[in-house]
Amino acid sequence: MKKIFLTIGMAVSIGLNALLAQKDTLNVIFEFDSPTSNPWGLAFDGTSLWISDHENGQIFKATPTGQILDSIEIKNTKITGIAFVNDTLWTLNTEIAEDTIINTSTYPIFNLYQVDKSNGNKIDSIKIIGSATTLNSGDFWGLEYLKGKFYISYNGGWGPCLIEVDKAGVANELCCTHLVGMTVVSDSIWAIRQGGDMITTTNGTNENWKYRINCNATDIAFDGTHFWIVDTIDHKIKKLEAISTTSIEDLSVNDQLKIYPNPTTQYLTIHTEGDLDIHSVMIFDMNGRFVDPIFLGKDVRQDIDISHLTKGVYFITISFTNERITKIFIKE
Repeated sequence: MKKIFLTIGMAVSIGLNALLAQKDTLNVIFEFDSPTSNPWGLAFDGTSLWISDHENGQIFKATPTGQILDSIEIKNTKITGIAFVNDTLWTLNTEIAEDTIINTSTYPIFNLYQVDKSNGNKIDSIKIIGSATTLNSGDFWGLEYLKGKFYISYNGGWGPCLIEVDKAGVANELCCTHLVGMTVVSDSIWAIRQGGDMITTTNGTNENWKYRINCNATDIAFDGTHFWIVDTIDHKIKKLEAISTTSIEDLSVNDQLKIYPNPTTQYLTIHTEGDLDIHSVMIFDMNGRFVDPIFLGKDVRQDIDISHLTKGVYFITISFTNERITKIFIKE
């Protein structure tokens, strides 16, 4: 049994409705009925799809053609996120398991379970202790595993965030915007954005908004060529049209963009590497209000005067030809 002591604070808004312009929509090319009336989580083990029911702890195994192969039940749980670590199945229980008192304050405890995929028995667990003021039953949403760490999305209010957790019990709180379900593509986290039908890529501190979809999805999986999603309105599992290798390689754009210093008092420097064409730059405050546009030249290094801004947290959104990247900075 591993314990993670984590106080989860209220995240901030990024004003997403003002930033939803997207060049591509991924259409549904195949779908089948969900085996459960309360589908939420989705994972792909290399051969089969796994679909969780967030009301009764059931998880169904299905072929990509929709044939149900098996089902297991994890007793006394409500499962949202599911993920595979090699060949082992991990599940995210969104119900509060118990409470603990730390310095006279009461904190809820949630469990991340490793389960036997043949019968649903619990093999191992990780305890997550959240803030009593911001995290309630049902607030944990998605689960993924990448390079030795779990990534858990949760509802932090206006701006849900990520928790990064390693198996040794070390936790790190990351700031992202309205992520729900997650999957791994080319050693990067891809996610469904809550409420906006958007597929994004993220490194935990910023996002690249890649595709729009016309579905109300809670989780996402990737089979090597196609995204699969859980549509909780239609109660269907949907296969989206293929994404290109070029789309995956576009992730390197984030590595070519540097913004510093952070925090800063007067100037914020944007530095690009390679052949990047910046179309626009916008700054938003923590309430999602648009501050002002920024007009840049073609230089690879440019200084932005932000001395007129009041002290606080801001979001800077930089649009390129094929995507846009949002980063956080602090004005001191």
